[in-house]
Amino acid sequence: MKKDFNFLCLLLLFTACACTPGNGPSITVLEEIFPPVFLSLDQESEDLIRLTFDKETEFAQPPRITPEMEIEKILPQDNSILLYLSSSQEPGKEYILQGTVKDKRGNRMQFLAPFYGFNSKLPNIILNEFTTLGSTTHPDVTELKITEGGNLAGLTLFEGTRDIYSLRFSFPSLEVEAGDYILFHWKPQGIETEIDETVSKEQSEGIDSCSEAWDFWLKGGSGLPGNNGVISLYSSPSGTLLDAVIYSNRTSDSDTSYLGFGSKEMMNKALSLVEQGGWIAAGERIAPEDAVNPSSSTATRSICRWEEQEDTNTALDWYIVPTGKYSFGKENSTEVYSP
Repeated sequence: MKKDFNFLCLLLLFTACACTPGNGPSITVLEEIFPPVFLSLDQESEDLIRLTFDKETEFAQPPRITPEMEIEKILPQDNSILLYLSSSQEPGKEYILQGTVKDKRGNRMQFLAPFYGFNSKLPNIILNEFTTLGSTTHPDVTELKITEGGNLAGLTLFEGTRDIYSLRFSFPSLEVEAGDYILFHWKPQGIETEIDETVSKEQSEGIDSCSEAWDFWLKGGSGLPGNNGVISLYSSPSGTLLDAVIYSNRTSDSDTSYLGFGSKEMMNKALSLVEQGGWIAAGERIAPEDAVNPSSSTATRSICRWEEQEDTNTALDWYIVPTGKYSFGKENSTEVYSP
């Protein structure tokens, strides 16, 4: 092993050296022989996109956006490139940016970067009520409440987080007002009357649809994990976190490998949410005890947010209502289940 390591060191040293006639060997910094690394695409407004790389970079040839959108101006700025668009993006629509960039030494890199149309009219919206132990007659539902009006276009609901998820749904364009409720059905029957409502609150007639709320359905969905999961809402599929909840009936002693969460995937979902500031751990790291415990909930004994209480991003924001007191599409019941 030591011989192999020494050989590798010599190989790297030889690769980094270039002999210059009359001057002896000169050292080329390894960083200078590598192409740029694409770090992120950020939408700063309806007509401005920022691309960030690991070093100063410029386009080797004009970039292209599909579906076609004209780029009016390209402006390098330190390790970023600003793209000014000639027209506004369609909120929530998926686009792909394709380009070839190069650094000062001519090292090139090609990339494809998907993004979603910037929504300048995002509503203020929160997770307000949910069930995870649904039944045949009352499948899993998550309720969102609008506290300030706007447009839903591109808003994305995940089972998991933006980076680690099992299920996701992106909402179409829909103007909503303060006080509106959005009901998302995770386990539809697959019948024709399960319609995503964008015209009227009375379009849909699926199980637990509500004529006083906007109903949406996860086509082919099989429901949420019953006792151990994460529900989160983002401004777009690759956007910023708006709200989230962790639920689990496990403890730190449930397993020794995954902080008690039972699987690597669930542990990583919880860690990701905490890292993004969407949930607060009581100790140095997240534990199942920090989550909302769904054990006492049922298909009609839902988990509700305290509507008049400040959001703390902890389990203290949530409570379970008595049997039959689920209130999807309406103000939450203030009654608390007592075993």
